[in-house]
Amino acid sequence: MKWLKRIAKVLLGLFIFLLVAIFILLHAIRFYPTPKKLEKQFTKQGFDAPSMSIIDTENGALTYVDNQVKSAAPTVVFIHGSPGSSQDFRLFFQDPELANFHLISVNRLGYGKEDYGQNVVDLKQQAEAIAQVLSQLPEDRQVIWVGHSYGGAPAAMCAALNPEQTAGLILAAAPMDPEHEHMFWFNPLFNSKPVRFFMPKMINMASDEKMTHEVELRKVESYWAKITCPITVLQGDKDFLSPMENLVYAQKMYENSAQLITRELEDQDHFFPFSGKQVLKETILDMISPPELPSNPSTSFDFFPLPEPQVSC
Repeated sequence: MKWLKRIAKVLLGLFIFLLVAIFILLHAIRFYPTPKKLEKQFTKQGFDAPSMSIIDTENGALTYVDNQVKSAAPTVVFIHGSPGSSQDFRLFFQDPELANFHLISVNRLGYGKEDYGQNVVDLKQQAEAIAQVLSQLPEDRQVIWVGHSYGGAPAAMCAALNPEQTAGLILAAAPMDPEHEHMFWFNPLFNSKPVRFFMPKMINMASDEKMTHEVELRKVESYWAKITCPITVLQGDKDFLSPMENLVYAQKMYENSAQLITRELEDQDHFFPFSGKQVLKETILDMISPPELPSNPSTSFDFFPLPEPQVSC
């Protein structure tokens, strides 16, 4: 029997060791980029690495990457979802067709190195912090805000709060309709204290946003009528995180947009901007150099399949 007890002790010790190792590993996870990592990623592909900058705001430190390209065209500002980071849009910075345009990708409050884990769920506060990048641009510079997933509402708020400097808004797989904020059975579980203790900060921040997003969306709904720039809404028909009702919501709420285009993407899920970035890239290029608009542009619904994605290393 003694040998059984010894085996049990060894197994218990191994189990505790594995738990501690997993705990340490999870809490060591960081999604935000570092200058060294950026340098390696970009030089390997033959591109100059973008710079990293920090802006101190009232609600925290906003970090962002900037390719520092001098272009007369509007600056494109990418805003990531949750969890996520400015790294999410790295392949767009390495795309030859976009490389000659000025691109910025932000780390939303709490997702950058300087304030990692200090989450801000208030959408207006998020947008006010993100919009500080405008202070780094020429006064007459126009901006196209691109928001993916939970970066969509902050992007829309940036457009609403800064109409004079906003040339366009692109919402990709962005849950904007509070009536259809999808909650999974495990969301309350992930938000419980015992589970949160073992989860990395990145996951806990995502959980905080998930649990409060419906309420936060309702707080800012009145701002959507203030958006007058062209808006394009992209939605995959197989997106289980952001339902198709968001297209109908867009038609109803963005009534003052100069031109509203909504596109249902066939056989695409929540992560189409990264699994097949072609459609988002083309949308950005169209907004940078738009075709001539009709005299009385109206909301339109376009239903067509997504082009075959191009593989980018």
